[in-house]
Amino acid sequence: MRYLVLILLAGCTTSIRHLSNPTTRDDGYNLICAGVEQDDYVITVALDVCHNVSPNHGEYVFAEVKYHWRKR
Repeated sequence: MRYLVLILLAGCTTSIRHLSNPTTRDDGYNLICAGVEQDDYVITVALDVCHNVSPNHGEYVFAEVKYHWRKR
């Protein structure tokens, strides 16, 4: 929890994500994530550390690279 507070105070990214299988009842992960994001004109790279607040708990790392077909 203290790492989440430090990341929030540092001005990095935070997010809430939900991941589940729509064909399975009462499964899924409710993730509270904090991390960093680097944005170039057409490529975005993000790295988050997430904590699952659902009953099955756990910590996860979420890494993402996006290519934007048009400059933003």
